[in-house]
Amino acid sequence: MVPTAPFVKRIWTLAAVLAVIPIAGCSAKNVTVASAAGTSTGSHASASGPSGTPSSSPAPFKNKLGTHPAKLSDLQKLAARAPVKLVIPALGVNAPIKPVGTDPKSGQLELPPSVDSVAWWSYGARPGDRTGTVVLAAHVDYNGRYGLFFHLRQLAPGATATVVTADGSTYRFRVTANQELPKPALPGQEVFRTTGSPRLALVTCGGDFNPAAKSYLDNVIAYAAPSS
Repeated sequence: MVPTAPFVKRIWTLAAVLAVIPIAGCSAKNVTVASAAGTSTGSHASASGPSGTPSSSPAPFKNKLGTHPAKLSDLQKLAARAPVKLVIPALGVNAPIKPVGTDPKSGQLELPPSVDSVAWWSYGARPGDRTGTVVLAAHVDYNGRYGLFFHLRQLAPGATATVVTADGSTYRFRVTANQELPKPALPGQEVFRTTGSPRLALVTCGGDFNPAAKSYLDNVIAYAAPSS
């Protein structure tokens, strides 16, 4: 399939205050954060992925991570449930997952500079949690290569996605919805929620490419619910 926009280093930007993290613009290197009010504050760099409304400076990321378990055994249990592999048969995806965080100074989610891995927002939910969203993101394309989520918009409801954790456990999800939205309209509080029923969110860039801003205008998000 030939892309409708030129290949560029396409990394979307996530912007947010923790627990209220709307997806914003894309930069050449990272994903940016949005404000608690849900407005887009994307930044634009020389080569980038989808982006939101331009802003002179992205909203700062509030690094409020809460407290960690006091016991080493509790930390080990959390580490065991960290996602390490994503399999989506319909997209031909079988790729490693790498945990990523958000730079407290720039407000940007730091994605791996590669099309060969998926990023997991490690401050969100883990597979097996009783509440919250496991957020996985990947490039659409990067440095002249198709990304793992290049065809994410075509992932239809009913398709399956399997997440493997560090302890070898597998968690299966079934796609319930797939949408493409302009950056400013993206419901970030919903995508990055830490409450509510457990689910998976797969995120990437989409929409038309803006050559002047060197960014894409939309985000594509596929939601999936736990499946036995």
